[in-house]
Amino acid sequence: MSKILFFIIFTMTLLIVIFTQFWQHHVSVKCLDNIDCINIDSEKPIKIGVIQSLTGGTSSFGIEQLRGVELAAAARNNRLLGHQIKLYVENDLCSLEGGINAALKISTIPDMTAIIGTTCSDSAAAASPIISEAGLVMISGSNIAPSLTSIKGKSGIHHYPGYYRTVYNGALIGQTAADFAVYELGITRAATIDDTGEYTRGLTDSFKQAFQSSQGRQIVFSGSVHKGDTDMFPILNAVKNSGAEFVFFPVYYPEGSLIISHASRMPDLKNVQFMSANALITESFINHTGSSGIGVYFASSASPKTKAHENLSDLYEKKYGSKPVTSNISYAYDAASLLFYAVEKASVKKIDGSLVIGKNAVRQALNSIKNFKGVTGSISCDQYGDCGTASINILRLDNPEAGIKGLVSNIIKTYSVKQ
Repeated sequence: MSKILFFIIFTMTLLIVIFTQFWQHHVSVKCLDNIDCINIDSEKPIKIGVIQSLTGGTSSFGIEQLRGVELAAAARNNRLLGHQIKLYVENDLCSLEGGINAALKISTIPDMTAIIGTTCSDSAAAASPIISEAGLVMISGSNIAPSLTSIKGKSGIHHYPGYYRTVYNGALIGQTAADFAVYELGITRAATIDDTGEYTRGLTDSFKQAFQSSQGRQIVFSGSVHKGDTDMFPILNAVKNSGAEFVFFPVYYPEGSLIISHASRMPDLKNVQFMSANALITESFINHTGSSGIGVYFASSASPKTKAHENLSDLYEKKYGSKPVTSNISYAYDAASLLFYAVEKASVKKIDGSLVIGKNAVRQALNSIKNFKGVTGSISCDQYGDCGTASINILRLDNPEAGIKGLVSNIIKTYSVKQ
């Protein structure tokens, strides 16, 4: 009788334990996140938005970003926590309007988990408040406008909770360009041209601050063009009249190409040095300017000097048929990898395989990242969402016939810089 009683008690205890676990993991997992939770059924995919520039003059950057994300997902067999990774891709058009439209489309998809993007900083400035309001995160491998994170240790005007980037803060580009102008070229009088966008203004502002901090150096002119402008002679005449020896113009194509092609027709600017940045390193610029572009400098991120980057470049070539032109692919790969890691940390998996993912928990997981081993090197995120490190090359266009590969391989000087 005692054995039967023992067996009954043991069986009932076991059933209570099983039922309790079932109830906790299958039925009663509640959202304790202070923003909200994403609930993903056992057979449903984890939805990841990808917002990139896929058409126009900046499409080469956006396509490499998208491919970097695809390779990061493929490295996990396109699965995360036992669920398929499903990418929802939208075009940011490298514009404010494109960023808004893409953010509205992506953020309203039911059970969207997070976003990787954008390509262009202007698009991010427009998209970020929408995505932040939805409680989601967005992490970029190419936005470098300082205003998106921080400027000199203070929150930028376009910094919103939930925004992160694996690429460096663009203030470093402006500072590096100024250092090169001062210490390598001996420039004492400089001018800047922006296109009124966040990316270009952020870089020119940091250039001006760094340049004028050197004794005896003066910014003699600062002007703006607008996207769609085709006549660059007025602003170039202003540069000429200022007596500038150097012009920093980190603008996009086609405005950047027109600045150079028009400057080449002004004899008084023959001895003026011009320097641009990442956004203008395109085949379109080289094809448009031809020999007029010879001698133009560029401040641009250097490809990571890691074995992982080399392996990723080989994998990219094998899958897509050509080597990546820029280091964008590695920054995008790391952005996706950090996001997948954060989603894993923020998820509670029920006994039936379904998931509960805290939105704020994803942010906290990204905030806590320290010394993450990425393709671009060791990654740590600060309180403003800056996670990347930078090594910046000064390039010069000497042989337009060699195309963009010739440009990016013509390294004049490399700077190792810190956030």
